[in-house]
Amino acid sequence: MALVVGVAACTVVAVMVHDGRERQRVENREQLARACAGLLPQKKLERFLPGDSAGELEVYGTLLKPRRESRALLDCTLTWGDSPDKWHPSAQVHVRAEGVPFWLNEAGAEEDAPDFAVPLPSGARGTITHDADNGGQVVATLTVPCPQGAAIRGRTAHKTYVSVSLPFRTDSSEPPYMADPSNADRRLVSHTAIRVADWVSGRRGCGGPDLGDGSR
Repeated sequence: MALVVGVAACTVVAVMVHDGRERQRVENREQLARACAGLLPQKKLERFLPGDSAGELEVYGTLLKPRRESRALLDCTLTWGDSPDKWHPSAQVHVRAEGVPFWLNEAGAEEDAPDFAVPLPSGARGTITHDADNGGQVVATLTVPCPQGAAIRGRTAHKTYVSVSLPFRTDSSEPPYMADPSNADRRLVSHTAIRVADWVSGRRGCGGPDLGDGSR
């Protein structure tokens, strides 16, 4: 009898743990869907979502609110994992968009990197890099024209700078600093950066070309 009771109790605990993890995964998916203005590739990032801890979302900047112009048009960071060092979570997404004033050097305006997944129109420049931070990050940067100009702290910016950092994971046993992101990872971060750039350009009324192809 005691054995039966013990087995039943263990079963109840296992079900509760499973249900708790399922609820956490659902909450994490919902958070991912609404984070960074809904511009993230949700289905591709779901594999990084933990079932035993909540994601941490930080949003900075004006988010394009009228009469509150700032260089930080959108700055969004979403982290996952229970690393004891909060500065190095197991996975992280970071999106930043800002106007480029004429007096600043145009970061990310080098010649297009050969691995940038999408051809860019004249006046736009893109690069892709990767590093070992936060479990492995692939980073795309874009500098795109804003022909109509956008007000930034009383000045007018005619370019927008976008940076997108996404986690990547390999099937090898090598740590991230020994591995390169796959072609699929490079395409994903390229399309995400373009999606962010198009969203910002549309909200700012830049009047430039639509860079995106609608892929997610």
